Amino acid sequence: LGDVVVSWNVGLRGLRPLCDANRGAATAPPDAHGVSRPLGFGSAANLLASLGSRADNIRVVCLQETKLGGGGASEPRAALDARLACPDGWDSVHAVTRDPKKAAGYAGVATYWRRADTAVVAAEVGVTGVNADGERGGVGCYGAMRELFTRARAAELDAEGRCVLVDFGGFVLVNVYVPATTGGSGSEDVDIARDAFKRDFLLAVETRVDALVDAGRRVVACGDWNVARGTMDAAAARTSTGTTGSKLGSSSAAREREFVRACPHRAWLDRQLQRDDGGGDDDDADGGGRRRPRLIDARRYPKTSDAFTCWHVASGAQLTNYGARIDAFYVDEATHARVHRVGIAREHPGSDHAPVFLAFDRGGDGDFELFKAIDAAGDVGPPAIASSVALRRNGGTQRTLKDGFKAIDASSGGGVGGRMPAAMATATPAGGGGAQLSNAGQGGAKRKRPAAGADSNSIRAFFEPKPPPAPPRDRNEPSSARAASVVHGVDAPGPPPAATPTAADDTVNAWKRIHDRMAPPKCRGHGETCKVRSVKKKESANFGRTFFCCPRPAGARGNKDADCGFFQWAAGR
Repeated sequence: LGDVVVSWNVGLRGLRPLCDANRGAATAPPDAHGVSRPLGFGSAANLLASLGSRADNIRVVCLQETKLGGGGASEPRAALDARLACPDGWDSVHAVTRDPKKAAGYAGVATYWRRADTAVVAAEVGVTGVNADGERGGVGCYGAMRELFTRARAAELDAEGRCVLVDFGGFVLVNVYVPATTGGSGSEDVDIARDAFKRDFLLAVETRVDALVDAGRRVVACGDWNVARGTMDAAAARTSTGTTGSKLGSSSAAREREFVRACPHRAWLDRQLQRDDGGGDDDDADGGGRRRPRLIDARRYPKTSDAFTCWHVASGAQLTNYGARIDAFYVDEATHARVHRVGIAREHPGSDHAPVFLAFDRGGDGDFELFKAIDAAGDVGPPAIASSVALRRNGGTQRTLKDGFKAIDASSGGGVGGRMPAAMATATPAGGGGAQLSNAGQGGAKRKRPAAGADSNSIRAFFEPKPPPAPPRDRNEPSSARAASVVHGVDAPGPPPAATPTAADDTVNAWKRIHDRMAPPKCRGHGETCKVRSVKKKESANFGRTFFCCPRPAGARGNKDADCGFFQWAAGR
């Protein structure tokens, strides 16, 4: 077993919460299915160590959906610090969103490598090459990218931080996080725009991979592709229906073709990959006539069913392995000869995706090495966009607002956290005669403490509990009787409290009927109390509406331990 490359989508929370030191030992309360998950790993070093050690031959880790941002479009990686970007023994390149329309915590990919024994020839953020200026020329090999996209469109495709390319000398590693698109939302224009964005992004990936292979480079493309290639890669496809509502074709070949044609992005992926029998793409959705596919799906050799990498954890689908394989390694033919195996760490915590491992053989290609050793003379150093270089350039500190409040030594004579500058130690307002500003640390008059009992206007007095207000005066009570009660410490008897009104029986019964109607029913399949859920999609016409569903985890039809399919809208919610 040779070197291992790992690809992992770290999930909806992003990388920073998973590396938060305050979450290292924290565990979330059990969900509706009784599953309790750790909230984090405590540090980036711990997260990477959870995937395997150097003794396990883990050499490179590719992460998706890191959701790191900040620093603006001119320096979007400025929010990274050494603990996150360069944990012990690691270096990295991060792609983060540059799109001002997107929030700081959006998309993002990162590629980490062990810096002690791994040389990086070049690295590049983005797939189109528009960001390669100033990055030592980038990785190169852009093909017909300029003919396909305007510079503005290329910049838009790379503005979301969805691709990092790293040249390790023996091969180029392409780490991608393909956009997700969903149909059927209420905002048709947004869906069309995102669908076009995904189509162009995939075309850019295809163009770049073709150019690299045509130049004789070996390519390993990995990440979250957000599309399942075929029916064996999606559990839902085995019981799904076609676009017309009819069952998929009875023959496996017809069913596969219909499933591929139902999604243009799936058809694109199928065209990029050689068939499982090693053939070309003569039977693809768009017909023949195209060049032989450049990539091979490493996981499908040999074929493995139910090898899913992503699940809808809110429905408990991971408990029944009712998921999809959208995280994958695709390699060129020459590199595929060096693949030892591909594995999925299904039980790994922290995300709704599982890490995927690609292990190379040590030999099998003569003296050719996929990874180049670091030159003893130091001729091969990290590229300019490597985190270790960027941190040295920025002083090794995280450039955030918090850094502006670091204490400064008093001998410096000024700055935030130190003494007031001498020029501002005393100042007289215009017009003269006003009170002077003073700095006690520079010989000015000290502020006098208020006399005892005179601190009613101090900040401390503001937060001290106030005495309870005096009871209201009874105007009908004679002043002499009131004085006597005070002198003798006797409270004058007051009127008896009024009786508390009670609701009528019919009102109580009416509220009870309403409560019973809103109580979760029992599902018909198992006779168990239903889960209470609400529609989360803001685009949906039913957004915020509550419904009841089977409490069992999602699963394939016919699985008695899975969701029976019961659904009911909650009345009045």
